[in-house]
Amino acid sequence: ASKEKYVGKHHIIDDDGYNRGRDFVVERAIAGGRWKGMWWRAEVEWNENLLEPGWEGVNHNISQDGRVAILTVHRL
Repeated sequence: ASKEKYVGKHHIIDDDGYNRGRDFVVERAIAGGRWKGMWWRAEVEWNENLLEPGWEGVNHNISQDGRVAILTVHRL
């Protein structure tokens, strides 16, 4: 996930856009919701050992903090 700048139809990621995009997805997931008549909510586990922080090997050379969100989705 990434947070992008609005520039019409162009694909330009914000500074810190990978971290901000991930955090947005996590916030929405743990808030829960409803889809096709079923309610759901997620819980998050953070792991900092799966991905090295930095920009090496990351698309667009945008640095990320190395935190990985592992989401488990529960149907309510």
